[in-house]
Amino acid sequence: SQGNLLDALQIALPDTALLPDTLLMSENAMHVGFIPPGTDSTCILNGLIFSNGYGRLGIQDINGGGLFSSETSSPTVDSCVFVGNLAADGGGAFVFDGQFTSCEFRNNATFRIEEELNPLDGYGAGLYANGGAFDNCLFSSNKSISYGGGIYGTGGTFNNCEILFNRLGTKGQGVGIYVNGGGEFYNCEIAFNVAPLTG
Repeated sequence: SQGNLLDALQIALPDTALLPDTLLMSENAMHVGFIPPGTDSTCILNGLIFSNGYGRLGIQDINGGGLFSSETSSPTVDSCVFVGNLAADGGGAFVFDGQFTSCEFRNNATFRIEEELNPLDGYGAGLYANGGAFDNCLFSSNKSISYGGGIYGTGGTFNNCEILFNRLGTKGQGVGIYVNGGGEFYNCEIAFNVAPLTG
């Protein structure tokens, strides 16, 4: 039901499952939503709000505060909102594949991992995409410590998306989008993104 506080929700839906409009909110859970390996497009997430996820330090997986979609998974995600989530990479979502349509990624953030030998800065505050298709999605008002305020992409196709008002921390590149080896963008609006040093 709407307004439920869920700790760590693992979504492992049967074929042709369809979730109704629901608010999925955590109290600093590792991920608000988790798509297990091998999940295919018959896993449908529709009209959900993923909020307050926190991929915190000291646990195995610190990526994907709102949603972590595992490697070899390809869910269908429609009209979902990822808002107010925090993670090392992919504050709003960390995905390998899937079809995302009319989704919003807003007000998500990444954090810095302080390791003595190898400090790591957060990538992709709104979305960290290794692949997938994103149609008519909004990426707005996300803040990354380092690379990709709105989107950090090593793959994926983006059609008719808006990437607006995203920010970077004190260093880094790609305030709206940072593409590292892959990613295609068609008819997208990229505007009003702000970086303190480099774009």
